[in-house]
Amino acid sequence: MKRVILYLLGCYLFISSCKKESTNPAKYPLKSYTILTNQFNSSNVRDSVSFEYSNGLIIKATSFYKYDLNSIGPVKSLNFVYNKNKIQSVSSIKNNTSSTITVEYDSDNLLKSIMSQNSTFSIRYNTALKVSGIRYSITNFYDFEVKDENIISINRSGNIQKNEFDTTNNPFYYLPDDVKLIIMSEFGNSIFLNNYNGFSKNSPKSYSQDKKDYIISYKYNKANLPVEAIITSNSQKINTLKFYY
Repeated sequence: MKRVILYLLGCYLFISSCKKESTNPAKYPLKSYTILTNQFNSSNVRDSVSFEYSNGLIIKATSFYKYDLNSIGPVKSLNFVYNKNKIQSVSSIKNNTSSTITVEYDSDNLLKSIMSQNSTFSIRYNTALKVSGIRYSITNFYDFEVKDENIISINRSGNIQKNEFDTTNNPFYYLPDDVKLIIMSEFGNSIFLNNYNGFSKNSPKSYSQDKKDYIISYKYNKANLPVEAIITSNSQKINTLKFYY
């Protein structure tokens, strides 16, 4: 009987470990994304963010801004150190100057706050332990209305942004929330991250912000992941995002 119990216990532990492994953040490893900005009648203006992985975890994120074909702005990188798959420390390097980003977790091992030279903000979660709001100060906050794992509405310090989604995979969704929050606080670019749609399971197809309506059209790969997103408003192209896996 003891052998049977030990055998069943071993099977349970094996299955449990497989379940934990299935939550590996590298399910759809986003290697980099680039933003071409058409808003100022120049397709040369662009941002680019690239990721380095180790054992399925992002250990480095690098961002640079390209003004034109010959001029590249400051390169900034974030280096992540982990302890049992939880971020232990983050260093930010820009123009050969290093600074430390302080992170704090709650009792559920969810990222509670981020403190850096650029910003300090706290994160709230709903009962499903998903990000439900971000607060920079008493008057500067973002509260989310979530439905079917998508953020359908954002209260941006009193201004309401509405979002609609398609049924395809959002390339940012599978990045861990704590990594996304830190990247967003330090880089703050891309419609997916800057407007917090990186926390939605599906790709946004339209949104309204500051009394303007925006439409997003996509090209996809075989995994149903977007490889290109074109953002337009009033039939005018605003940004083009390219994703690399």
